Amino acid sequence: MAIAPLRREDTPAPSQTTPPGTPPKLRDARSNGRLASTPSPTPHARPRRERSLGRAVLAWLDSVTWTEKAYFALPESNHIVELVDGRLVIPDMPTIHHQRVVRDFAFRLHDWNAEHKAGEVLFSAYPIRLKPGLIREPDVMFYLNEHRSRMQVQRGGPPDLVVEVLSPSTRRIDQGAKLAQYAEARVTEYWLMDPDQHWVEVHALENGRYQHLGRFSPGEEATSRLLPGFTVAVADLFSPSPSLGEAGAHSGNGQRG
Repeated sequence: MAIAPLRREDTPAPSQTTPPGTPPKLRDARSNGRLASTPSPTPHARPRRERSLGRAVLAWLDSVTWTEKAYFALPESNHIVELVDGRLVIPDMPTIHHQRVVRDFAFRLHDWNAEHKAGEVLFSAYPIRLKPGLIREPDVMFYLNEHRSRMQVQRGGPPDLVVEVLSPSTRRIDQGAKLAQYAEARVTEYWLMDPDQHWVEVHALENGRYQHLGRFSPGEEATSRLLPGFTVAVADLFSPSPSLGEAGAHSGNGQRG
């Protein structure tokens, strides 16, 4: 089930701001917003009841101001949930195209690191705290050995390299707000990847601002300034994949990637 963001990151917050209390019964608020099983009198009544309760849960989540303490008390999950100025931001579920790009890039970075042993590769969903009240969960991140102390069990500090794979619901934020936020947090290198238009951008931090090192297309290689010798053939990230089944081919409208 795709979950639209609880509230678009660029829209005003509602006037009601109550501290997080006891929410409606949840199975996993961080995961996908679906409720725990709720007994219903007949098999036909349950879906309608759950949809109604699901809307109530989302409305409740959207009405409160979230602290970092409340955010980190959410149930453990693999779904991306970010904290921005007291608001939970939950992107749509990723598509298979998005996940393939994340996987293929992370594998290549892992292979490079296995040879150079320069640090550690991590991927979502692992929260990184850029500053008080601002927590992001990049698709892929890399910490150099000298900054391993930034990695904690439940969260990390700013990585040295961050990757975001664009999607219709996150494109403007990834290319706008996050570009500024990662620079402010002194993330040394920021990579953007577009599964629809098949390009990779690399941004390197210089004097507190990102310098655009280039946009690379199939037939070209994207190169890291931070990690010596690390290059990625763009065509390899967006190479044709086996066709999807009927269900997969027609699902995912409006979802990430």
